[in-house]
Amino acid sequence: MNINKLILIGIWFIVLAVVTVLVLLYMVFTLLSQKAVEKDFIKDYDDIMQITNYLINSDYDDVWIHRTDNIDTEYSNKWGTVIINDSQFIITIKKLFKKGYVKISKDKNFIKICRSSSIHDANGVVYSIDGSEPNFLYLKKLEQLSKTDWYYYYESK
Repeated sequence: MNINKLILIGIWFIVLAVVTVLVLLYMVFTLLSQKAVEKDFIKDYDDIMQITNYLINSDYDDVWIHRTDNIDTEYSNKWGTVIINDSQFIITIKKLFKKGYVKISKDKNFIKICRSSSIHDANGVVYSIDGSEPNFLYLKKLEQLSKTDWYYYYESK
């Protein structure tokens, strides 16, 4: 192998390393601050409550809706697919996702509205259905908000 080929391979690895570091830094610093999450929560409270009330009254213990999902009538849960035919619910979900919300989920006793996420971290607001303090995997920070049974959360893997 000649020296020029080795230099090109070395440069290629350096460029790849720099790009990787920049992508990781972007992912780490894309989370919104707690104050920004709370501000959005207050601004979008009516829409968030419409989603929350629908999920509380649904027959499903758990539902996961991601911004990347094809927002129509089918969503995921741990057993497969959940069918939701309420057109107003779907319109409101789309509206929140257009505003930058990332994921909405129900897990038996709480409903999480994820406002921002990176490769290992996420934050948003969580509602306690039964009034108990929410507790879930990877939870690192939980702070009561001004609205009853609503909390700011930060989770990290």
